[in-house]
Order: sequence, then structure tokens, then C-alpha cells
Amino acid sequence: MPKQIRDLLEEFIINAMLVAPALGYMAFESLKPSESEKSQEREGLLYFSRNRGQGGNATGKLDSDGFWVLKGSFIYPKVADYAPQRIKKLREQHAISIDADGILQEDVLFGSPSYAATFVCGKNSNGLAEWKDKNGIPLKDLDATQQASSDSASKKNSETASTPMQAPDGEVFYLAGKKVAAAGRISGNGFTVCKGSGFCPSETKSCHKYIKAMRMRLIAEGKVKDGVFMDDVYFNSTSTAAACIIGGSVNGNIMWISPDGKTIKELKQQEEN
Repeated sequence: MPKQIRDLLEEFIINAMLVAPALGYMAFESLKPSESEKSQEREGLLYFSRNRGQGGNATGKLDSDGFWVLKGSFIYPKVADYAPQRIKKLREQHAISIDADGILQEDVLFGSPSYAATFVCGKNSNGLAEWKDKNGIPLKDLDATQQASSDSASKKNSETASTPMQAPDGEVFYLAGKKVAAAGRISGNGFTVCKGSGFCPSETKSCHKYIKAMRMRLIAEGKVKDGVFMDDVYFNSTSTAAACIIGGSVNGNIMWISPDGKTIKELKQQEEN
């Protein structure tokens, strides 16, 4: 097949592997984190509380697969009429996992922090602002802090790796990932990752071979060095861009988020309406 067709099909596979677990089909592989992984990542837990916990009180975690709302979270029982239709369907789908007291009985995966927060409180929510760490720092500020730390570490390792992340022309989107901070913009039919964005050195089990090959090529060509993009890099889709950065299978339309916490998918839906 022509390369362009292969890339489109690979993206379809990535999206299928992400959507299937959300619909309750675990045919590909279980995305549920192991107990040992939970223990190792305990320091990265995030917390949501609406109306002092009465409107929703949850614990969450952001990783390369998406945003997890963890078992034991209190899910506010009512869903607002204006809540996204997708959230209403997810509430119906996971109703069996929420007991009579509103306590979630298993970990649930979402495509973005905002979707996770909206699921918990039943109302529109900016997850980047409402999910906070144990010190009360919002997720959007944590991403900026992590990027500053990453830039500082890179500067010690290499003078060329200290290039700060550049703000792109036009609307900027940020990657909703915990491991790295990245910025980019929609470019025609594709997506451009901006110079200075982070690049995760490790890869998940779900990382496809063609993504691994692409990551290796970026390093070999000098476009990525010491975990930092040295130039603006164009990708044929938002998903390919996000997958290359994180080293795993992700849906770019729900992982790239605007400054106000809206995903590319949500913005497209608004334009259509």
C-alpha cells in the first residue's frame, strides 16, 4: 500500500484500540494498571473536589493511555441536561460500577482530564484547572512546572537541548500528558509539534512498530535530542504527533487540549453545531 494509506490505517487501528476498552471490549489488551504500577505512581495522584466533595470527590491519575478516575471516588449521582452526550452515555455504561452511595468500584479510563472531571461531577468542567495534586496545584500548572524542570535538566546535559518551548502561530494546543509537556498547532490536514516540546524516552507496550520507527528516525535526523524537539516537526495527524511524543497509542483529537481545557474533538463539534 502507499505510505499515506498505511498511515491512515495505522491511525484507525490506534483509535479502535482506544475506543474498544471504553465500550467494554478488552479484545486487544487490558489497559487497567497493575497493583505494582499503582504503588510506584502513587506520588502522581491528582484530586478533584466540587462543593467540598458534595458535588463529586475523586482521585485520578494521568498517564500515556489517558486519564484514570480511580476506584473509591465519589461520583455525583445527577447529570446536568447540558452535559455532553458522551458523558451521559458513559454514566449509563459504568452505572454498574457505581454503588448506591455513589462510590466507584473500579478504575475507569477517559480520553482527557476534562472528560474525567465532567464524569465525576455531572457538569461541564475544565479538568486542567480542577484536578490538583496533593499540594493543591492545578494540573495545568503542574505541566508547566514539569516542562521547566525538563528544560533545566536538559540544559545540564547539553547546551543545545535547553531550547525553550516556542509558542506557535495561531491557536496553541497542549498535550494532556503527565510524562512530558508539548505544544503544537493544526497545520493544514496535519499537525505541527513545536520546537522545544518534550519527547518521552520510554515507550509503552501499546506503541506500534511504525511509531517506534518514526521516533528512531527523529532522533537519528537530529530533530529530537536529549528528550527535546530541536525543530518544528510536521506529522500527518494529531494522533501520530501525540503517539511519537508519548511513545504509545493515543487519540490525538482528545489528547491535544486548548488553554481553556477543550479537546480538538470538542472544538470541532462546536464548529459543526
